[in-house]
Amino acid sequence: MHTLAHISISNFRSCKNVSLPLGNFTPVVGYNNAGKSNILSAIEWLIEPSALAAGDFFDPNSPLVIEGLVTGITAELIGKMPTNQQSQIKPYIKDDSLRFRRVLPKPGPVATIRVEVRDLTVEDEDSEKAWAVNPAGIPQALKALFPESIRVQAMQDAADDVAKQTKGNTIGKLIADVIEPVRKNHEGELREALKSITDKFSADGANRAEQLKAFDEGATASLSDLFPGLRLKLDVPVPGIPDLFKNGTVRVIETQGDATMSQTFGTVGHGAQRCIQMALIRYLADKKATADDTKRKLLLIDEPELYLHPQGVEQVRQALKTLAAGRYQVIFSTHSPMMLHREHAPNAVIVRKPNHADGTLVRKPLSTAIRESIGDGGHAARVVFEISNSAQVFFFRSRASQRRENRAGIAPVAL
Repeated sequence: MHTLAHISISNFRSCKNVSLPLGNFTPVVGYNNAGKSNILSAIEWLIEPSALAAGDFFDPNSPLVIEGLVTGITAELIGKMPTNQQSQIKPYIKDDSLRFRRVLPKPGPVATIRVEVRDLTVEDEDSEKAWAVNPAGIPQALKALFPESIRVQAMQDAADDVAKQTKGNTIGKLIADVIEPVRKNHEGELREALKSITDKFSADGANRAEQLKAFDEGATASLSDLFPGLRLKLDVPVPGIPDLFKNGTVRVIETQGDATMSQTFGTVGHGAQRCIQMALIRYLADKKATADDTKRKLLLIDEPELYLHPQGVEQVRQALKTLAAGRYQVIFSTHSPMMLHREHAPNAVIVRKPNHADGTLVRKPLSTAIRESIGDGGHAARVVFEISNSAQVFFFRSRASQRRENRAGIAPVAL
């Protein structure tokens, strides 16, 4: 399946100049305020651009550029796009890959953001013509490849996350994944039920309720002396099928003894909210994606382990791994060694910010460091990435390391 395999971030928040590989399951680790969330936000902005203010720029006087490499764009995948999009995207595909970027010259609205695609007919990377600006059909093709991203932020109100699935960056989109097949399966009977309600309560209903008829006649009679020929009808709008499901949410049912209480999601504590967030993700992982859905979704999570007990952290890690094996590309920031298993440690991205002037820095991929240090030694890898040691590998900074980071801007991987 196609994947956002690499991202380069220039001039976005703390990311002055950052480049990192991405896989199906990518942990982003580092200490507080190193820029992990900014990396996730940059990925989100690349897929779903929005207006940015001066505070979103590392340097407001320079352009903001975020570039992505998409791999796995096969002929079969292109064949599933509309015909016009196929012809528009094919010239920019090489080895099943596409390079594109979004450019915002200065703080401003969405309308000022350019989408640019690497022009394969120009060999010189530094040429002004190396990137085709706003080519026809490319934004639509990108939307077909990555229709949306799902962002779960660490400090965001989890109640809003689950209760308002219509908002752009909420876990509610996961609820929509569950609701959609329900809507399709029951659309016929819902249409019949809504037709009956419409006939009774809408202004044009064929079988108006008696109370509404009485209002229509009385109000029209009162108006006829002043404006002959005008009539009044009380209209009660009936929601359409999409509107019914748009407001779908989760209620929390709590049983204590013989008493049962139904609560809105916002009335439970933040710990319970976070657990329910992650439980929804686990449910989706167990449910998995339908085999005929080839669209790729990005799941971006800040600190999925937040508020969870150790067993819960392990379960969430397994659920995210399951999602990553399907149509979800999972990228998450974490402070917990328990979110990092030796199986995916090589794909972990270590983030540091030694000083404000250099901003966020990313170490070379651990897969490279592991090959250089221990090769394919399975036993050595198990020793290095045991829980007792993984915190040292991913999170520990000695004083010497801090000094090196301050001098050179980045520290070597401590293996």
